[in-house]
Amino acid sequence: MEKTELREMLRRRLDDVSAANVAAASKVIVDRLINEIVWQDINRLCLYRPVVNWHEIDLSLLVKWLHSHYPEISCTILPQAKDAVLPNDPFDVILIPLLGYDASCSRLGRGSGWYDRFLANQPQAIKIGVAFAIQLVDIVPVEPHDIKLDKVITEEAVYSEHD
Repeated sequence: MEKTELREMLRRRLDDVSAANVAAASKVIVDRLINEIVWQDINRLCLYRPVVNWHEIDLSLLVKWLHSHYPEISCTILPQAKDAVLPNDPFDVILIPLLGYDASCSRLGRGSGWYDRFLANQPQAIKIGVAFAIQLVDIVPVEPHDIKLDKVITEEAVYSEHD
């Protein structure tokens, strides 16, 4: 399936996700992130502000947890605009919203290429996608500019590029 077709199919899947399901999955995923990342080794975290209409995973509980447990970790929240300036600061961990993913941690975004350009400038960062289990597809078509993730975390599983 082409990326355009995959995006349309995944948007339809996400349209059926309720706000209650977003909240429940977000809590489970935040708990998984808390346990998956060695926070003592992290100085700079980059994450996103979810777009509610896109049914993205909400990481606000993670930010609250970090402020109370690791206040020294710098948290940068990316702007929602796809024409936003790419951050130049080096990050230790980057959390990325996904439209789709496969078990080998290839990601499918919304098509603007913003995250691919951003991630290409962050080779040192651990790149973790967060998504619902229903966003898993058999194969994400990969192009040379696409940046693979180190992990994808859902409410049902953790996928690792190294598995």
